[in-house]
Amino acid sequence: NYYANFGPSGLNDLPAGVTGPSSDFYSFNVPVSGGTWHVISLDSECAALPAVVGGPPSGNASGCAVGSPEETFLRNDLAAHQAECTLIHWHEPLRSEVFGYDSDYQAFWNDAVNYHVTAIINGHAHDYERWVPMDANGNPTPTGVTQIIAGTGGDSHVSGPSNANVAFSDASDFGVLQLTLSATNANFAFKTVSGTTPDSGTIPCQGLSTPTVTAVSPSSGPLAGGTSVTITGTNFTGATAVKFGTTNATSFTVNSSTSITATAPAESAATVDVTVTTPNGTSATSAADKFTYASSTPTVTAVSPSSGPLAGGTSV
Repeated sequence: NYYANFGPSGLNDLPAGVTGPSSDFYSFNVPVSGGTWHVISLDSECAALPAVVGGPPSGNASGCAVGSPEETFLRNDLAAHQAECTLIHWHEPLRSEVFGYDSDYQAFWNDAVNYHVTAIINGHAHDYERWVPMDANGNPTPTGVTQIIAGTGGDSHVSGPSNANVAFSDASDFGVLQLTLSATNANFAFKTVSGTTPDSGTIPCQGLSTPTVTAVSPSSGPLAGGTSVTITGTNFTGATAVKFGTTNATSFTVNSSTSITATAPAESAATVDVTVTTPNGTSATSAADKFTYASSTPTVTAVSPSSGPLAGGTSV
């Protein structure tokens, strides 16, 4: 498994806090001039990972599924680093021309798209593939996640059927993927052992311009809607939609890049996420954006005094 290969008994290349397969996923920051990139490293050997906290190895894909310790770590880590430039790397890709689609990693991709990750770097397939930015369903979109596969370390070459979403592929050259990070983008280059650079370019950081919601006030209102709610966050300029759950706000006004005033729509009794959409994407959901619809039905909690004469007349 991943830990056996990279841990103390293998290459000894994991951080000190990683003590076994149940914790061999981690993140770190790369400082650059004028900013920081956040990098998340995941273990894609799902069968060696527990499906529940403290549980044994799953023996199947559930070690990477929604709610597993690793997926929960990923989701929480992304939520804590919203509006940052973020890269994720793990071994087996969700999609590749060599292996097609591997559903084991769909939950990772869903989180990456939801939190506006800039790029996902994979290996496993013995070729080089750069995919266009995609949403969680594999549809091209400028606000999606770019996937790059760099399985060109020197073992062998394998190719597969071409895919329309692959911007560039190379199954003939050994080489490395070079990333040069700046405060606003990542410059990439596929450097071959023969000294050529058949693919290069720039990936803009997705997180910097994506809206984020950091507070909702008030955080509750009646089922009938009509509550005036102040939404605080970042990158609100040009907002095209504000939603309470899946329902559009009755109306909203962009006060500034960090503030929106919206009127809550009618909704059934529930706690929902308040999200803001701009041309650069939709804010990721988090504990900070919750709005609770409270029932307006009166509730009796006490009666005093609790008794009186049959003739009535008691002031209660």
